[in-house]
Amino acid sequence: MKILGIIDGQHDSGACILDNDTLTAAVSEERITRIKLDGGFPYKSIEECFRIAKLKPEDIDLIAVGSYFQPRYLQERLENFNQLKRM
Repeated sequence: MKILGIIDGQHDSGACILDNDTLTAAVSEERITRIKLDGGFPYKSIEECFRIAKLKPEDIDLIAVGSYFQPRYLQERLENFNQLKRM
C-alpha cells in the first residue's frame, strides 16, 4: 500500500510517501521554497516526493493529512490533487 502523508500547518508544511511501511520520500516545503517555516499546502513537497519515490498520483492508495486548516480548505486542495490523477 502506498500512502501519501501531508502536513500543512500554519508554520510548517511537508509531505512524505510510505510504500509498504517503508519511508521512500519525505520533504519539508521550506527546503524547496527556501522560506523558513513555510506553511500552507505543500504542493512542491508533494511533487518532489513523487519524483523521489518514482511514483505518479494514480499510484497512491491512501492520503493521510495532518492539518491546521479547516476541512473545506483541504477538500479544495485535494480536488486539485484528484485532477492530477486524471491526467
